[in-house]
Amino acid sequence: MTLQYHVWDKLKETSSFKSKFQITNLAKFLAHLFLEKALPISVLKVVEFSEISKPVVSLVRQVLLSVLLSDSEETLVAVFARAARSEQLHMFRQSLRLFLHVFVLKKTSTMAPDQAQLLRDRVKLAETALISVDTSKFF
Repeated sequence: MTLQYHVWDKLKETSSFKSKFQITNLAKFLAHLFLEKALPISVLKVVEFSEISKPVVSLVRQVLLSVLLSDSEETLVAVFARAARSEQLHMFRQSLRLFLHVFVLKKTSTMAPDQAQLLRDRVKLAETALISVDTSKFF
């Protein structure tokens, strides 16, 4: 619980980070925590997606790319499915889906074609996991 509060504080301070390394390091740390099931992705619910700044976009995008392009599809689904279980996270799930389309999928033109296709497939998996609690249909 203490870690969650610390992450929330860091997310609120992201706009004041002086170095891109701070954003990258926090993104890698958060992605690791999400993939290892140490924290749920719903920790990002404190991000104001309607008034998001460039540093926060960069942070969330890096986190999501790390999760989406992880080695295991099963782990990816588990990360996003944790947010699907709570009715109170409906707006967060919708915001996350919109973010995936606007800030993650729109930037695939700079990627290799096979990497871009993998990312599109993984985003579909993530979206399905966000709207469905039953993850048994994924595999």
